[in-house]
Amino acid sequence: MIVREFTAEDIFDVAYNARERDFQELSSVAWVDGRERVAKDITSRYMIFRQLHPEKTSLQAACDRSGKAFAIFGWVRLRPSTASLVLFATPDFTHFRKGFLRASKAMWRTVLADNDILRVDCQTLEGYQEIHSWLELLGLRREATMPKFGKQGETFVTFAWTRP
Repeated sequence: MIVREFTAEDIFDVAYNARERDFQELSSVAWVDGRERVAKDITSRYMIFRQLHPEKTSLQAACDRSGKAFAIFGWVRLRPSTASLVLFATPDFTHFRKGFLRASKAMWRTVLADNDILRVDCQTLEGYQEIHSWLELLGLRREATMPKFGKQGETFVTFAWTRP
């Protein structure tokens, strides 16, 4: 597994080919519908955010040996003291779980090293156990249930970690 800075093509490809549950999560908070439109929307949002605020994002592409991205992960800082975690992936993610866990723990250490970050959070679909387990492995705990958070009434859950 290779971890590198993401490209617009990486984000689009991973979002467009996302696992069904990941796509459901992405599309439920997107302004548009359909795989291609949602992938374009997410790509433009992350690219614009990185261009305007490069110091407030640390997203990476997790890739196979050929360099093809199968996951986008990392964090963005939307508020001064908070980092919000991001993860969406294609079905190929299944083949790289162990390597991905090592890479995500390394990302987590960079978050913890930044003393300006007092809180780390992630909003995810209720019942998405695979993501919930990953967040718990990183040390986040279920904090709140958010009914009707998605555009079609989907319930989301917030997981969070706060600096002691």
